Order: sequence, then structure tokens, then C-alpha cells
Amino acid sequence: MRSIYRQPRRNAGGAAAIELVAVLGVILIPLLVASLFFGRFVWHYSVAQKAAQDAARFVAASSPTEMKTQCTLLIYKDPCVVMAAMSLATTEMAELNPGGKDTPSVAVYCDEQKCATNKDTPVPRMISVDIKMTVEDPFFTVFTSAFSGTAGPISIPIHATGRSYYVGN
Repeated sequence: MRSIYRQPRRNAGGAAAIELVAVLGVILIPLLVASLFFGRFVWHYSVAQKAAQDAARFVAASSPTEMKTQCTLLIYKDPCVVMAAMSLATTEMAELNPGGKDTPSVAVYCDEQKCATNKDTPVPRMISVDIKMTVEDPFFTVFTSAFSGTAGPISIPIHATGRSYYVGN
């Protein structure tokens, strides 16, 4: 015997779509935050690395006379070409906003020592430029602090080095 009364069929497609959005949101939001954060870190590192390499090439291409010329107008006793290279690296990194309290530091070394302006000092063989800075996350602190277990923003130190052989030898 056939029943005249039938149970209406329930459409469960809408509930499944809402569950899918909820589950994908829990998975995709952390992936998006992580990719944006590490993308920003890699961008800062690549800009600092390029600035260090450009500054090292600038000093390496200077003449021996320029290497031994001391800047007398400035407080610093470094060679003028070293001061110009530090200014070059700082200018290239001016667009960065690492978010840290410290500004990026730039140091120029000749043969792993501070560049000297003595006339008796031989010209260096290797020029290296070191840039140090800290990248903080000001945008996604809520998400990144949950993954790191810290209360504040995550700070990642960056140390970029550019080396070049001195051409004036």
C-alpha cells in the first residue's frame, strides 16, 4: 500500500556550503597571513641585500686616491667614498618600513676591518658592506602572535652582506 503522505526532502546543499566556507576560512586565513608576512620579510631582505651589494660595488670601483681621502667636513673620520656608500645604501632602503624601533645600520669594511684613511695603509682586496635591521609585523599581530606564542609582534632580524673585490689593485 502506498502512502499518500510523503516526507518532504530537505535540501542540505546550503548547510554544506556554509560548513565549507567556515572550514576553508579557518585554513585559508592563516595561510594568507603567513604568506603576506613572509613575503614582506623576503621583500625587506632582498632590498637590503641589493643595497649592500650596490654599496660594495660603489666602494670597490673607487680609485685608490678616493679610498685614502678623508672627509674633513663631517664628524666621521671615514673615507669620503665610504660615507657616500653608506648614504647610498640608506637611500636605497628609505622606502622600507621594517616596523622596528631601530633604524637599519650600515657598516663598510675593507679586508674585514674598518676602512682606514692612512696614506701608508695599502688598498684593500675585499670590500664588504653589512646591513642589519629588524622586521616587525605591524599588520597581522593578532594572527602571528597566536602562532608564535608571544604577546607582541614578531621581530625577525635581517643581516644582509654585499662583498666585492676592490678594482683598484
